[in-house]
Amino acid sequence: MNIVISGWPGAGSTTLAILLSYSLKIRLFRGSNTFRLLGQKLNYGDQGTDRINADKILEDHYGRIYDKYNVHVLEKYDNIVMETDYHVASKKNNSKLVSYFLLCDFDARIKRLGIDSRDKDTLVLKERENTLREKYKSLFNIDWFNHEHIKQQYDCLIDNSELAIYEELNIIYLDLLKRGFIDVNQYSNLINQSKSLEDMFWEKGKEYFFILLSNEKLIVEAEEILKDINIKFKKEINRIKNKTIKNLLLQFQ
Repeated sequence: MNIVISGWPGAGSTTLAILLSYSLKIRLFRGSNTFRLLGQKLNYGDQGTDRINADKILEDHYGRIYDKYNVHVLEKYDNIVMETDYHVASKKNNSKLVSYFLLCDFDARIKRLGIDSRDKDTLVLKERENTLREKYKSLFNIDWFNHEHIKQQYDCLIDNSELAIYEELNIIYLDLLKRGFIDVNQYSNLINQSKSLEDMFWEKGKEYFFILLSNEKLIVEAEEILKDINIKFKKEINRIKNKTIKNLLLQFQ
């Protein structure tokens, strides 16, 4: 099975993807983190308007290549979790793929960003939403904040505005059981452990789980992904007209 996790900014897609990877013991592709890494290489910060401005530049030149790479990974590999918004172009007759999209009230997302020490992101959340709306309208002709449009692209929409993390996990575990991706024994074990898994997350933090996944070789980081993109999509990179972005991508070889 391959799982795609997407959602509105601040809805918790990264956290959910991490915990699914850990609990199911399948690899996590941190593809969205390639934008953060490339933005840092361009001397942009990781939060607030810096993140928005970096993404605007990168999406025009790198976004479509990254989308193609996602399609390639989801078709070629088995047993992965991919946390990414660039799923909408890849939902085609893929029986091993299931996708989830997290919806969440604006105020709840503001609160979660604050808890996650992303204060700069709370100040520009509405601006980031508008940027995403424009981007997906241009790329895929969908409204990223229209429920009906999202339903056409994802298998399951989860409104987690009032859900605990373990409740989100339980919803997905049940869906995976119904789809035949896990058996009854796996489901029972996962359900029994989900609350303690959330407790461990709040106690230890996100970075602790990144270390655990890395130690178990269950995480594919941004730099490794960019190296793979250089191998698989060298021609596309060489066609990029922006020399700065092209040369930046070619550094990862």
